[in-house]
Amino acid sequence: MARINKKMDIRIIGETGENIFISLINQKGTFCTSFDTESLDAIAFQEINENQFFKGNYTTVYAQIKVRGSKTNAYNSQGHDITYIEKIKEFAREILKIEIEQLYFVVGFFKNNSIIDISYYIIPFGKALESFKGDKQYRFSYKSCEEKLKVFSNIVKL
Repeated sequence: MARINKKMDIRIIGETGENIFISLINQKGTFCTSFDTESLDAIAFQEINENQFFKGNYTTVYAQIKVRGSKTNAYNSQGHDITYIEKIKEFAREILKIEIEQLYFVVGFFKNNSIIDISYYIIPFGKALESFKGDKQYRFSYKSCEEKLKVFSNIVKL
């Protein structure tokens, strides 16, 4: 019998990761839905209170969601080119006509090929996001996100 070589389709994982994030936000009482554009993945409508997931003073917020998985018991890191982040900002300003403070970059990590145990970090554009910026890329790892949680009160783990 021939062996079937299983290969994960990262596009499907990305879409699944986005949908899980949106579902979790909805389950916790904030309305969130897909906002499939060239730069953003989700839009959320929230009440301003101490329990909000998207910290800030806006009731309508937008998110780009990126998920990285690992086959092993270790988390994989993820990097995103500086120009990629700048294009999101440009899209928000010029096309959507919204404030940068309404933007969030959500990174998710899972290991052992199990998207069930995914951890998300909701990072607002601004100082928190800039703290991940390197020379050529914004670099995110499970460890760096955990460390930044202790420094920035506006980063939320879900």
